[in-house]
Amino acid sequence: MEFVWIDFSDTYYRLIKKQTIPLHRSGKFVQLENGEAEYIIFSPKELSVFHANIIERFCNLHEIKGCYNKQRNMFTISNPDWDILGGGEWEMDEALRQLYLFGTSLAYGQFCGFNLKKNLHQISDLDGYEIHLSLPPTLL
Repeated sequence: MEFVWIDFSDTYYRLIKKQTIPLHRSGKFVQLENGEAEYIIFSPKELSVFHANIIERFCNLHEIKGCYNKQRNMFTISNPDWDILGGGEWEMDEALRQLYLFGTSLAYGQFCGFNLKKNLHQISDLDGYEIHLSLPPTLL
């Protein structure tokens, strides 16, 4: 199965804020799959208040139908081929080449850590990064 990493940092910082992407940043992420590929999608905390906002943005970009619940804190994909595996938070330090994945999405549950580090190490943009499935030192 293909593994795809999407980071909305470029969208937020360069396109919306018109500034450079900071070397140290954080946000939320979700994991989803459709039988052909597994996706992990990062979004800066300022762009996505809820994990549902990330799912909605992904679906809009890929013309996948879905809808929000009444509280607008959960976005459900209409296509049964898609599964939302979970979510959490991330913190990245490009200067130190560190990536931390931690926490749980209230809407979608704990992220799936199985093979996650191995899959992320295959992403060329993350080459040379230490990847941790734990809280970063700044939050300990």
